[in-house]
Amino acid sequence: MARGKKSEYAERVQPFLEKISEWIANGATIEQICEQLNISKSAFYTYKSKNKDLADAFKKSRAILVDNLRGELARLAFKHTLVTTKTTTKYDEESGKEIIYEDKTVKEVDGDIAAIHLLLKNYDDEWYENRKTYELKKKELELKEKQIEKDEW
Repeated sequence: MARGKKSEYAERVQPFLEKISEWIANGATIEQICEQLNISKSAFYTYKSKNKDLADAFKKSRAILVDNLRGELARLAFKHTLVTTKTTTKYDEESGKEIIYEDKTVKEVDGDIAAIHLLLKNYDDEWYENRKTYELKKKELELKEKQIEKDEW
């Protein structure tokens, strides 16, 4: 008895589950993954809903990506040293050899205010509640000042 043709999932997706996991963990979009697999987005979502192995790989890889992003965000929130290296190769005509030059730049980078704000907002409930209360009190004070100016107090 002859077997039927393999499904598109079995041919185009299943053999690449490990690679798909890697792509997702490194931040690839669904569009980019679909392009690599030569499938449509709707097909990807259908496969994901019908195949536990793909759904699990997607979920685990996305969790890895989120953890990495949180770590990077936390790193940016603090003052840190940034080292960049520029490598240049030049040919020395006298010796007939290539000479490699490395130029390292060391720079102190202050903590990123937006990263600090986002981390506090997401991780410190007390800070966020205090911030909301502060904003409300500020608006209340502005309103009272306007009423006093209009002599409506």
